[in-house]
Amino acid sequence: MVKEKERIEVEMRYVLEQVAEEVPGFLYTAVVDMEMANPVYELASPEMNVDGVKAACLCTDIVRSHMRSLDCLGGDEVLGRTTDIFIATDKYNIILRPLPDVMCCHVLFIKKNGSLGSARAALQKYSDTITRTLRG
Repeated sequence: MVKEKERIEVEMRYVLEQVAEEVPGFLYTAVVDMEMANPVYELASPEMNVDGVKAACLCTDIVRSHMRSLDCLGGDEVLGRTTDIFIATDKYNIILRPLPDVMCCHVLFIKKNGSLGSARAALQKYSDTITRTLRG
């Protein structure tokens, strides 16, 4: 059991480090448990000047609200499955990627001038790996 937990931690650390390397303007990434509103794994750049843990936890509220709203409009059958939720401020771009198969959300903060295309590509690239790793 301990070795399995260590394996998962190593794999998740590797994935988050890859996201950080591949995304220009990277500031923070976390995989957040949607039920507990708590980051399971996270990685921050020294340039991140927002409390990433608090921000990641609050992002779960946004994802849950978004999903409830879409359900009112017909859900996945009508609108399709949500891939990303974007939040743009004058300092940051924040991307939230729901991972419903493991009741988690992948949160990514990048600088305003960072590449949204690269950020979305990295989230897409590693979504299945994160899901498989968390399932064990």
